[in-house]
Amino acid sequence: MLACGITCLMAQKGPEIHFENRTHDFGEVGTSALLKCVFPFTNTGDSVLVISYVRGSCECIKGKCSRDTIKPGETGEIEVIFDKTSTHTMPGPFMRTVMVYNNGINGYERIYVKGKVVDK
Repeated sequence: MLACGITCLMAQKGPEIHFENRTHDFGEVGTSALLKCVFPFTNTGDSVLVISYVRGSCECIKGKCSRDTIKPGETGEIEVIFDKTSTHTMPGPFMRTVMVYNNGINGYERIYVKGKVVDK
């Protein structure tokens, strides 16, 4: 059992995406806003990170990666655009998820945008 533990510690961990923050809070926004934000990340693993695709939880949210491949130690960005002009005009809180599919150990990571729609 000890030998297995040592072997596991010495094995490569592969690519790993690390976000400083996984949630962006837009705060209070009007009913006809186009909202944009950026999620910086770093490949903290020991091999190349490949971003397969970025998908929002609904058609009102889009995401895209600044680069498809990120070497160990390098950084990238996920840009998120939330177009709520036609899909979320009711006052109140909102929260949306963006899935970042990649070749890391989990296969995907979640990032979030949230805020509160107010009549302005």
